[in-house]
Amino acid sequence: GLGALGKAYDRGEGVIRHHGRAMELYLKAAARGEQEAMYLLGEAYQKDGNHTESRAWYTRAANYTIQEFRYGRPYDPAPLRAKALKALGSM
Repeated sequence: GLGALGKAYDRGEGVIRHHGRAMELYLKAAARGEQEAMYLLGEAYQKDGNHTESRAWYTRAANYTIQEFRYGRPYDPAPLRAKALKALGSM
């Protein structure tokens, strides 16, 4: 999804590293309901020193409870929820 493409831009994996493009893609993916993009936005804002936005996105990722099928497999939001709660606890 868009979140995975954002992560590629953020880390320079297979593309030229571009933080701004990564943030654009994360925001679009989060608007579409991608939990990982919500978590990655929290991470990116934390790295940028914007703790208010970081907390908001970690909280959205932690509160994500939709269990669905993605790519033909069940998706469990619990692992990323736990990572988001841990990140919130360390702020």
